Amino acid sequence: MKYQCKNTLNGFSFQEAVIAQLQLQGQTFSMDLDNVTILADNPHNRDIHDMRANSVLVTFTNASIESFIAESYKVYDADGNLSQTQGDVVVEPNEYQEMFDSLSGTSSLYTIHAVADGACSIEIDGPEHTYQIQLSYTDNYVAWDRFLKK
Repeated sequence: MKYQCKNTLNGFSFQEAVIAQLQLQGQTFSMDLDNVTILADNPHNRDIHDMRANSVLVTFTNASIESFIAESYKVYDADGNLSQTQGDVVVEPNEYQEMFDSLSGTSSLYTIHAVADGACSIEIDGPEHTYQIQLSYTDNYVAWDRFLKK
């Protein structure tokens, strides 16, 4: 890829980025995303305005998924009466790949935000539910080939 940033997640906005693919291979977690905003203060942004990029590869090395949760929700009928409540559901490690496959191409990111050095929270808007992945890692890389106007 032509451009690459290391450990600078705060130089991007991932809100409404479309998830093309999620993968966990060994100790590398990666996301192939479209519609990522490259903020104006990102050192690689050649413009004074926020820019956009497609086919953005976000990679976390020495990654470990600390938790993967399908978040709780409530369902109301047309009259506003509560009809169903579902608590948080923990996605087990043996279900990760199946969940990644189901979210790829059908979901978008709400955000990726650092919760500590070497740890972040990834929030995903799925087709029917929202998900949260707590991830620990050594380094993160964001790579893309070209800038697009926002």
